[in-house]
Amino acid sequence: MKYTHKIKKLFINAGLEKEEYRKMIPIISEANMLLLSVFSQLAVVMFILLFVASFFSAGFASVNTDTYLTFAIIMLGILLCARFLLPKKLGLVMVFV
Repeated sequence: MKYTHKIKKLFINAGLEKEEYRKMIPIISEANMLLLSVFSQLAVVMFILLFVASFFSAGFASVNTDTYLTFAIIMLGILLCARFLLPKKLGLVMVFV
């Protein structure tokens, strides 16, 4: 029984006791928000650069112009949600990130 409790504590509560983990939830949410924003910004920039580069390329990149634009728009939507919607409801960050 102790062994399963240790495994459960490790995987569910990151090795912390329940009380310690509950105290850490706001800090974890803020860190997740920061990471979501940073990676969304990087993805938007990357897909926009790929989209622009696809006009100057005659190879593989030119075939995927629509894909780059589609993913740039999707990542921009995620970025806007991370900036304006999720800060009001930090509990959603724990679900999606």
